[in-house]
Amino acid sequence: RTLVQWMDALGLAKADIIGHSMGGRIAAELAADYPERVERLILVAAPILPFGYGLPKGAWGVARALHRLPLDFLRVLVGDTLQAGSLNVLRIGRQILLTDRSTKLSAIQAPTLIIWGEQDTIVPLPLGEALAQGLAQSRMQLIKGVGHVPMWEKPETFNRLVLEFLNCPLANETHNR
Repeated sequence: RTLVQWMDALGLAKADIIGHSMGGRIAAELAADYPERVERLILVAAPILPFGYGLPKGAWGVARALHRLPLDFLRVLVGDTLQAGSLNVLRIGRQILLTDRSTKLSAIQAPTLIIWGEQDTIVPLPLGEALAQGLAQSRMQLIKGVGHVPMWEKPETFNRLVLEFLNCPLANETHNR
């Protein structure tokens, strides 16, 4: 609802939406709850489906990913964690691991690009593959040699995939974007 209010304040009736990780989950919920507001959807390592395991294994996946995170991104991650508070981050992490948003997938009407890092230990690849199977108008792009933050790890590849998707005409589109 907050995103829709923000779009209204900007005068955006419809927009292309991209979200990474928790932002991808929020973007997917926006597309499901307000399908008329989302033109195209890009989900990057979005934890929408249940992980099938609890916090200890999830924390281990995060710990395994830390060594491959770029230093600039690690600074952002630490800063965000400190700002949110460690207990809040743990609570949110537990909630993400246990909740299932798969029932909302059928409400997503926007053409969807799913981008995933081949070596993502935070939101494992099988969740991305299941997400792609659950979304009718989706295609998945796997980026080899990267983990959870492909936009930081291989920005040229990531940007190319996003721009190709956004520049591809929609089936019902009659004008140039």
